[in-house]
Amino acid sequence: MKTSFFPHGILSLFVCATLLLASACNKPGEKRPDPVRLDATETANCYIVEQAGLYSFNAQIRGNGKTVAGIDIPPSINPADARLLWQSQKGFIDTLYLQEGNIVFRNSSGAAGNALIAATDPDGHILWSWHIWNPGIEIQELKSQKGETFMSINLGALADDPENPQSYGLLYQWGRKDPFPGSPTLTGTTSTLPAPVYDLDGQEVAIGHSSYTSLDANTLQYAIENPTTCISNMAQFSHSRDWLAEGSDKLWGNAPQEDGFTGKTMFDPSPAGWRLPDPESFAFFTRNEGYCWTLEDFRVEDRDGNGSIGLEDYLNGWWFYLDSARNVSSWFPAAARYDGSYAMLMGSVSGLWGSYWSNAAYPNAITTGTAQAALSFSIKDQNGNEMITVSPVGSAAKADAYSIRCMKE
Repeated sequence: MKTSFFPHGILSLFVCATLLLASACNKPGEKRPDPVRLDATETANCYIVEQAGLYSFNAQIRGNGKTVAGIDIPPSINPADARLLWQSQKGFIDTLYLQEGNIVFRNSSGAAGNALIAATDPDGHILWSWHIWNPGIEIQELKSQKGETFMSINLGALADDPENPQSYGLLYQWGRKDPFPGSPTLTGTTSTLPAPVYDLDGQEVAIGHSSYTSLDANTLQYAIENPTTCISNMAQFSHSRDWLAEGSDKLWGNAPQEDGFTGKTMFDPSPAGWRLPDPESFAFFTRNEGYCWTLEDFRVEDRDGNGSIGLEDYLNGWWFYLDSARNVSSWFPAAARYDGSYAMLMGSVSGLWGSYWSNAAYPNAITTGTAQAALSFSIKDQNGNEMITVSPVGSAAKADAYSIRCMKE
């Protein structure tokens, strides 16, 4: 796995050079601009930037700082350095350093993109990591019939265009905060590789996977220290579908903590003010609010206006209605998944399959290590045969990496 790593001394020289260069660009007596604080209201695992500029956030707090019952991961850290793990576009982030416990970075172009930034200890070990997201478009807030408010695009999406694969967004294993890049093509195959990502020097970064035969990497600590590694459940597949050897149903918050808290935790990958959806958030996407294979019973938009629902109304995803009056619809792309056993982008096909996580474990599951998908749909199976289904409530392996559509806290 390639990453851009600066030893502490070299990073210090790099920071000094950056600051001197910035000072040289200022007129005598002119104050150098302060970074824009991304955590002005609250801290989170994802920060949205919408234009070019110098930004900063508190790198001493993990996520929103809300701990999880039974998980011995403290909410605070004391980082020594900062590192860019990957970025979706070369040059999306061109400056990065740690200053007084804050990570400071520059996005000079203002172009749409995603990046993963880490805080490290003096030996270069990753203490925590954060997702930086410039969607490149305005995120709309859409009200559902239940009164909930949802993003108009997937977490990590860089467009809202059904003919642009960058609209698919990023993919997440259940309970993990760090994203994986999705498909680079609108329609893929079961062996399609994820979109390339790059380090600070423009070199491609490999997204790895853990061992198929050992559970040594199936720990929360390993996941924190290796955010570019998708963790396989293959070694325990016979009895658990979780990527964790010792699973937890509380990582994303929809389970009572020791203090009774059931809200957003420090492992939730959503930006400040947003969180994972509840398991029933999209139940009204089908007429029976459950698994459905009858097109007329899908609550989707009649895009061609012919008075009936058919595959001509589908384009790499469905436009599901968010309200019973059918005034508000949103396109949910078929962004495929990372298969939890092979821990890579395979097993489903971009443009044909879509799955979205909820924040809850699957209740009364026959198989352990499963969580509840808030939405899954397909129009073909892996062999290209027609398989038209929508399920707003379903069980899925926690090791699978699915899309996320955030809702307001």
